[in-house]
Amino acid sequence: MMNNLAEVSENLRELLTALYGARLVRLILYGSQARGDAGPGSDLDVLVVLQGPVSPCEEIDRTLDAVAEISLDHGVVIACVFVSEDQFYREQSPLLLNVSRQGIALSLVAEKTPFLQVGDDRRLNLGFSAVRCIAG
Repeated sequence: MMNNLAEVSENLRELLTALYGARLVRLILYGSQARGDAGPGSDLDVLVVLQGPVSPCEEIDRTLDAVAEISLDHGVVIACVFVSEDQFYREQSPLLLNVSRQGIALSLVAEKTPFLQVGDDRRLNLGFSAVRCIAG
């Protein structure tokens, strides 16, 4: 896992909170960084869960410049995938099943379960698997 993950995720959380406010439900790290097998140059894969309807292309357009700036500031490519809260809890796609198995919650915003603190390894019941929390 990258050394400055907490700083990068905090910058990303601040950006997305400013853009989405209460619509931002959850940020989940997945992929090689979450599995712990990232190598030099590995990207940072983040699932962004939003309330209400989500148009992934529109969300990418909305966040592209600011996410690119964070990427450049920290020397890491950040790849955001946007889904609705409903899609996150109900869809059984390969991507979301993979996220449910290996994902690490970077930030729990508007969480309906008790807020988890940094280092808290309690599991979140997602209805189909679990996600660990590493940053508050």
